[in-house]
Amino acid sequence: MAQAYFAYHIAQGRIAIAHENARIQKRSYEITENRFKSREGSELDLQQAKTQYLATLATIPDLEIALNKNLNALAVLLGKSPGSLNLPKEYIKGYRLSYVAPETFNPIPASLLTRRPDIRTAAWQVAAQSAQIGVAEADLYPSITLFGTLGWSTNTLDSTPETTLFSFGPGFTWNVFNYDRIENNVRIQDARLQQLIEQYQNKVLQAAQEVDNANYSLLKTDEQQKILDQSVAASKRALAIANIRYREGYADFQRVLDGHAC
Repeated sequence: MAQAYFAYHIAQGRIAIAHENARIQKRSYEITENRFKSREGSELDLQQAKTQYLATLATIPDLEIALNKNLNALAVLLGKSPGSLNLPKEYIKGYRLSYVAPETFNPIPASLLTRRPDIRTAAWQVAAQSAQIGVAEADLYPSITLFGTLGWSTNTLDSTPETTLFSFGPGFTWNVFNYDRIENNVRIQDARLQQLIEQYQNKVLQAAQEVDNANYSLLKTDEQQKILDQSVAASKRALAIANIRYREGYADFQRVLDGHAC
């Protein structure tokens, strides 16, 4: 549910970024068109600007498809029919995904790993198989049972007497001649238990690995994000300068294209 929810908002953000890029590229396209009409620019610059603008517009439908898929996935997870969720499809200005500061990381207690459904399932499988060993060993010993029956019959004819039946008694069974088969079954059940224990331990190790990888990835992603924020700011400034220099005739359109590529 959480993955689908954040994927939905990420798709919203990507659509908003695509629209913003298209707006900037449209402005560059209008500049090249005006320069071409005034015979100050070439048709090559005009067509390159148009191609880049249209290529950006072409990515928006795919992003909208992804947004709709994520919305339907959320609906299904909530047990509702696709299209029934009333969530805004437009990007909410100023919205930011949840952020976890790396300095808040603390060692995760091992007990938290047992809350994972896969580990809990593996643990219950081990417990159930352990009980199966006791069931198999019980066949090695004699068993005593008590049984009884109670019956009553009658008839609508007056001359027919009512009949009452009652019986009880003990029962005794002991598989003396099947000891080898029973012992082999105990060994089989014990082998299955050892196999499930190994699977449980492996799942715990995998869970610990996933948690450690996720923590380290989050830490390094935060470092990467700070660098990317600086890169975006520099790219926007470079694009603004390239547009000004191109509009004033001090640079060719290739500098503008390079600015858009950044």
